[in-house]
Amino acid sequence: AAELYAHLFNALRGNITALFPPPPPPSQLPGPADDVHAWQFLAALAAAASVEQQHMLVSEARGHVLTSVQLAKSGHLPSDVASAITANVNLFLNALGLDASQVAA
Repeated sequence: AAELYAHLFNALRGNITALFPPPPPPSQLPGPADDVHAWQFLAALAAAASVEQQHMLVSEARGHVLTSVQLAKSGHLPSDVASAITANVNLFLNALGLDASQVAA
């Protein structure tokens, strides 16, 4: 099982951002359902990852983490949508022992 995980992880290396859907057009507000599956998958990867692999995941997902947290804290979204976006990011961050509240927006 460890070999299979390592193979999957190595295949994803450098392509983590491809897991996320493209951003919605400017006329449409982003919804928390848009990328929940990407965050769930990253959380599953992070839970089984070595420290080195976790660093790689954080490095590659950093832009999406920051963008999502900034959007949720911006005040431009309804509070339920902002809370759901934060919860999605926390799926990943909590698997690493972190929380979106620790991210400077």
